[in-house]
Amino acid sequence: MVSSIGKKSTTELLRDLRKYKEFDSYLKHDADYLRQTVFTEKLKELLKRDDRTRIEIAQEACISEIYLYQICTGKRVPSRERVLCLCLVLHPKLEEVQELLRSCGHAPLHPRDRRDAQIIHALLHNGTLYQTDDALIEMGEKSLLK
Repeated sequence: MVSSIGKKSTTELLRDLRKYKEFDSYLKHDADYLRQTVFTEKLKELLKRDDRTRIEIAQEACISEIYLYQICTGKRVPSRERVLCLCLVLHPKLEEVQELLRSCGHAPLHPRDRRDAQIIHALLHNGTLYQTDDALIEMGEKSLLK
């Protein structure tokens, strides 16, 4: 569950890893604190908030419906670019974007980074994925879609 994050420190998780002889036992006990679980739960929450179908969201985010399904079920971990594409389509709050990135093991957006600053600006001002990507390319920065 997303609400579980933050209730157990890294030290406590490490203690539990030492305590459980079987990894499956650890997973049963602490699965809600693992990054991928947090990401999938948060993504499902964002998808539920949106009125569009998953097919429409996948198409707008330039990913396949199968890939969206795989990341929603935790079978695949999306790249930083794919997380950002989904965020530019789903329009979560900036704090939620940062949480999604961190929960996948990716660096959060940083306003001192030129490319990240453009993406932050788009997220704060409801820019579309295509507008943002065009702006990045015009700046000479790497595309989100390649």
